[in-house]
Amino acid sequence: MKYAPIFIPTLDRYEKLKNCLGSLSRNTGAENTEVFISLDYPPAEKYVEGHAKIKEYLATIDELGFKKCHVFYQDKNLGPILNRDFLYDKVRQSFDTYIFTEDDNEFSPCFLDYVNKGLERFKDDPDVLYIFGYRSDVKDDRINNVEEAYYHAPWGFGAWIYKEKEFEKQITRENFRRLVKNGEVCQRLYKYAPFDYRCLFEAAMTKKKDVNGPYSGYLRKDGDLAFIDHTVSPAMFANELYGIAPMRSLVRNMGVEDGSGAHTYTWTDFDHSKQQISEEETFEFKITEPLRGYKKIYEGDVAGEYPAAKRARFLRQIYLIFGLTVTRSIMKLSYDISKRLAERRS
Repeated sequence: MKYAPIFIPTLDRYEKLKNCLGSLSRNTGAENTEVFISLDYPPAEKYVEGHAKIKEYLATIDELGFKKCHVFYQDKNLGPILNRDFLYDKVRQSFDTYIFTEDDNEFSPCFLDYVNKGLERFKDDPDVLYIFGYRSDVKDDRINNVEEAYYHAPWGFGAWIYKEKEFEKQITRENFRRLVKNGEVCQRLYKYAPFDYRCLFEAAMTKKKDVNGPYSGYLRKDGDLAFIDHTVSPAMFANELYGIAPMRSLVRNMGVEDGSGAHTYTWTDFDHSKQQISEEETFEFKITEPLRGYKKIYEGDVAGEYPAAKRARFLRQIYLIFGLTVTRSIMKLSYDISKRLAERRS
């Protein structure tokens, strides 16, 4: 079996990176897996201590037993997106598949076995874009032990570089604005994936100068749309592409609620760091009932329970009638009002 390399961008979360690499080193197939790590340069004093601990730790990671470890030290801050892109460029020089994880994930012992087998099994299926390791719920009562996922689950996944390079062409502001004008696509997104509907619209309404604005999370430092879950998910759905996800998660995220990362939150009742994950050492795909591809009904939130999707739907009508400038002005006003109300409540 071919083994895809893992790449991990990191900065200062020493304990989380140590836990992440430790769990991967205990995986079946770790001894055949190359690891690529890029340690970003600290952008502020508060990151220096953790950065120094990671730098010291990385000098010892050959002891973990991976096939080979490639470590890169940045001399200026790239930020999480460009640091990821740096590693991606390194990996695709020598490999045709890869596995990506952030540094705060903890993995089941069978994660690498599952992803590598999935990359081989679905390599010729043009509709399958990713092999995801994470899922939020448990579905042990299903006939198959994997199913289709019509979203991007970034907490540990595998991908084919040739498929992704072709798909990357979809992640442009111009294409997203074209999709916003497509009534059929927007209706499907609003009905079955309201969060992705909102992301599609907000990303489409950005401009390059918004890198320091309220919607900067969709953008790279150069102002182009970033290749992240909030842009990949709506593009996958619009293009009828999907990933493969296990019925029981093989990934536990340890950094969602603690505020240590670039994208964390505390408004959930679900403690991701205590999520139960598989303890199996190997993974065998059990697909007795054929996967139904895009014909499967998307099991996501409903729009009636997601106000942000309703707001995006209203703003889409403004955009279709009055154009980009008026829509962006209304979005800015809405954001400023929401921000002030939030500040008053706090």
